[in-house]
Amino acid sequence: MKKEFIENSIVHSSESKKILVLAPNWLGDAVMSLPFFLVLRTVFPAAFISVACRNYVSEIYLRNQEIDRILVYSKNGLKSKISLIRKLKTSGPWDICFLLSPSFSSALSVFLAGVKRRIGYGTDFRSIFLTKAFKGNLYKKGHLSNGYIKLISLVSGKLKEFEFLPSITPTGNWTEIIKTKGIKGKYAVFSAGASYGHAKLWPGENYLKLAKLLYRKMGFPVVMVGTEKERVYLNSIVGKENKQVINLAGKCDVKELVAILKGAQVVVGNDSGSVHLSAALGVPTVSLFGSTSPFWTGPRGINSKIINSNIECSPCFKKECPKYNYAKCFDDITISRVYKAVCEVVV
Repeated sequence: MKKEFIENSIVHSSESKKILVLAPNWLGDAVMSLPFFLVLRTVFPAAFISVACRNYVSEIYLRNQEIDRILVYSKNGLKSKISLIRKLKTSGPWDICFLLSPSFSSALSVFLAGVKRRIGYGTDFRSIFLTKAFKGNLYKKGHLSNGYIKLISLVSGKLKEFEFLPSITPTGNWTEIIKTKGIKGKYAVFSAGASYGHAKLWPGENYLKLAKLLYRKMGFPVVMVGTEKERVYLNSIVGKENKQVINLAGKCDVKELVAILKGAQVVVGNDSGSVHLSAALGVPTVSLFGSTSPFWTGPRGINSKIINSNIECSPCFKKECPKYNYAKCFDDITISRVYKAVCEVVV
């Protein structure tokens, strides 16, 4: 039976403001929201802060000492939204709600739940349901982490500059989880898929050649991670019989994924949730950007390196390249360039 409420270990005063944060729906965005909670706690030190999130991203917020309660709801859909509205009503009343999710349905849900102060970006024609909002065209101005933090200024007034990096604490038995997946010794992790579309995908044959290079030069076998939908694609890259590569796509939940990333010597991946997770775990990370913008959603970490294209039309934010029959923006991201970056981050 799933827990609908998760109490974190640190509980602040419940006599002050009750603040609700509606979290993003994607792993990478959830990771980029973590500095928001550090600033929110700094501005409202005695508030009771709750986050409402999909079960899929709840692992990101567990063991976070700035959050007092996690309200978990199931995947998208009408029933899920109705369930969320009921939970918000029964666990309220709320003094303030910050909507980090940019969707129309998230603003409507909070409005129907009766939350009086609703703060967010006016994206997707949802300003009518927000009591205070920044214009929607500001959502992609600057890094997304800073965009989330900026919302707090609509309540608190002008904020000083904060330079918090996202940080994730894995479950205490993370080393044991790695063993259950049949992984031994030192290894690298590749996140070679991306749910967004083909324009995010560094060519699969490049990943395979890089895997062979890492094994030959550094002795690291490669663990592939990804979703169940990406498993067939990743199998087409590495083949079913490859002693240098273990394909765990679709075989790990988020807790297990975090553990595997935490134990890696280096993580290489497309713009995806995995590279945000590894960077926030302090793992050496090399991220490859094609059609998307590292200036908006680049992973942040103490040992994170980003390689992006020099082509004029990037970033276009398209799922498929509108000019060519392949993602041309990856042409100048060569194997040697990526290997050099790996050598720079692996100490």
